[in-house]
Parts: sequence; C-alpha cells; structure tokens
Amino acid sequence: MNCPDAVARLKAAGYGLALDGVTAREDGLGRLADFLIVDLQNTPADLMQGLAEQAKSLNQRLVAAKVETQAQFEQARSAEFNYFQGYFFRKPKVIAAREISPAKRCFLRFVQEVNRSDPSFERLENLIRQEVALSVKLLRYLNSPAMGLRHKITSIKQALHLLGERPLKKWASATAISFLGQDKPHELMVASMARGRFCEVIGSEAGLTDLEFDLYMLGSLSVLDALLDTSLRNALDQVPISPDVKGALLGEQTPFSDVYQLALAQEKGDWTRMSELAHTIGIKPDRIVKVYVEAVTWTERCLAI
Repeated sequence: MNCPDAVARLKAAGYGLALDGVTAREDGLGRLADFLIVDLQNTPADLMQGLAEQAKSLNQRLVAAKVETQAQFEQARSAEFNYFQGYFFRKPKVIAAREISPAKRCFLRFVQEVNRSDPSFERLENLIRQEVALSVKLLRYLNSPAMGLRHKITSIKQALHLLGERPLKKWASATAISFLGQDKPHELMVASMARGRFCEVIGSEAGLTDLEFDLYMLGSLSVLDALLDTSLRNALDQVPISPDVKGALLGEQTPFSDVYQLALAQEKGDWTRMSELAHTIGIKPDRIVKVYVEAVTWTERCLAI
C-alpha cells in the first residue's frame, strides 16, 4: 500500500491528520491533512495568504507555529489562521518604565487583597464595587446553572459570604487575571488558567496536599509578566504569594518547581523531559496529557461564564 492510500484509509477510519513544518502551498499528502502547521519563521509573508485560501477551499485548519512577535501574531490572525503557538505566548513584550493602567491597578489590588492571610470581605466588597465588570462577573458566576443555587444572589456582600474564603480566592484570582488580559490574545488567558488548573490537579496528585490554591497561583501567575508588559520579577513583587511559588516561577528550586516545569514541558511537547519529571514527582506519564486536556476544557468553560 502506498503512502497516499494509507493516509486516505486513516481519514476514512475517522482519524484527524496534521502536517507539520508547512512553508508553502501543499499538494499530494498535504491536501489530505486536516491541520496544516505553518512554520512562520520560514514562511514568506506573501505565501501566508495563499496558504489560508488553500486551507479554506479544502476545509483545513491552519496552525501558526513559532509565533515569536506581536507582528507575527497579527499577521497570522489577519490571514485567518485558526490556532497559534510559540514563544510570544510565554514571554512578554517588555517596555521599560511602562506604567500600569489605573484599571489594571484596581485588579491588582483585588488580587493582593484576596491573597492576604486574613482577607477582609469589607475591603473586597469596596474593590469590587469600584469595578462594575467584577461585580457583574461575580454575580453571573454564582447565578449560573453550574452553581445550582435555589435563590438568586443580588448583592456583593451576600455573594462573598456565600462563596467562603478558599473558593473566593480561586474565583477572584482567575477573574482578576482574565480582566488583566482583556487587551491580550485570548490564547494567553487560556494558557494562564489552564496552567493554573493543571498545576493544581497534578500537584495534589503528587502529594502537595492542602496547597491547591498555591498550586493554582503557580500556573496562573506564570504569564503575569505578559499581562502587565513588565519583567516577571517586577510583576510578582506586586502580588503577595508564597515564597516557594514565587521562587519556582523565577527559576529557583522549591517544592513547586517540578510541577511547574512539568506544565511547561507538556505545553512544548518535550516528552523526554515530561517522562523524567513524571517519574520524579510520582505521576504516570499518560495521566499528564489527560489532566491538561481537562484543564483546557475547564478553562474554556470558566471563560464562557
């Protein structure tokens, strides 16, 4: 059986096929693929539109790989690429002496307050009232069908007391981070929250019990530099988090380091590193991908509320 026939049989059996390293219009096997992974570093700009037109005519999905700059991301998005991956989504565009906007400062104060050892519901209520979007998000969250509450929640004070401290901390951090990234690509929000959920679940299964919130913050704050367009160290200095979480994010060895590095290795598809870290923390390798897929699903559901 020749290669095109084998590929055709796989498609007929229901498999989805991806062709990696695409740099020009495809013929033969390339026309049978469901996904074309386009290497932006080696694809001339004048060919991107041609690839997009070909993909649309063949009902293919385009993945922009090796996206390293804002310009490349905008270019691929303009060409109607469907998915994006690359260094751009893991590191910020650092702008020297950039001032954080007043709106983002409000959300940072919210994250700071909720992460204190003794958060004040009164101060939280005042901060939420200052930003209408937070009020709407909190009430919508508690009144969503997923919460299953019998009575409609109509006041911020009622909502805060109903949630309780630990669920409130997680909701508040996820919500504030999503608002900090309103002017950023959606993929950055997905990366933040999915990493948070992934670290929370994997860390708990690896024996870091009663540290679920720290584990969630470990993953979600890993893109805080990109959200604020500043260095990660400077960004983390503005949030009162565990020294072990902060150390792991800055490359130091702490009890959280292996979990965080596992999240990064999984995203990069570094299977060798994943296997090593899984063995170190006592997690079965096949569990890693399953948890990550569940984390992305959870993230999309949260962002939709």
